[in-house]
Amino acid sequence: QPEYYEEIDGMAAALDLDTNALMFMQYVNEFSAFCTSSVVRQADGTIIHDRNMDFAFPPLMRAITYEGRFYKGDQYQFEAVMFAGTNGVFTGMKSGAFSLSLNNRKPSFRTDIFGLLGNIAALFTGSQQVSKLIRDTLIECGDYNCAFNRLSSVGIICPGYLIIAGTK
Repeated sequence: QPEYYEEIDGMAAALDLDTNALMFMQYVNEFSAFCTSSVVRQADGTIIHDRNMDFAFPPLMRAITYEGRFYKGDQYQFEAVMFAGTNGVFTGMKSGAFSLSLNNRKPSFRTDIFGLLGNIAALFTGSQQVSKLIRDTLIECGDYNCAFNRLSSVGIICPGYLIIAGTK
C-alpha cells in the first residue's frame, strides 16, 4: 500500500519521528483497545451515533484527539475523530449517508497472548487493518447499503465489530 506508507512517511517527517515507529503505531488498535458505541434515534428522527473512548492514558489521548474533515480537492468526503500520528479512522461519518465506529475487541496482549498471535497471523492471511478499511469505506461508499455490503464481505485483523448507522 504505497500511498498509505507515503502518508505515514510524510507525517513522520512533519512530526520528526521515525517512520517505522509511526507505522507500528497504526496497528496498536489490532493489539489492544476498549471502546464501545451506541446508536440512538431521537423522537424527532435525529440519529445519534456515539463512541465511548475508554482508552488508557486519558490526558495524553485527549491531547492528541481532534476532529478531522477529509476532502478530495474541494469535495467533502467525510469527517472523523482522529488521533495525531495515525492516518486510519476508527469513528467516522459521511454526512447524509452513514456513520461507522469500531468497537470493543478482545483478545489483547493483556488478556490472551494466543489471541494476540492470531491477530498478528491475520496480517498475513488477507484480512485488512480495520482503521484503513473504515477510512476506505468512508471514501468509496456514498450510502449505507454500499458501506454495509463492503464491511460485511471483508475480514479484519482484530476480532471485534463495527457499528454502522444509516440516516433512518
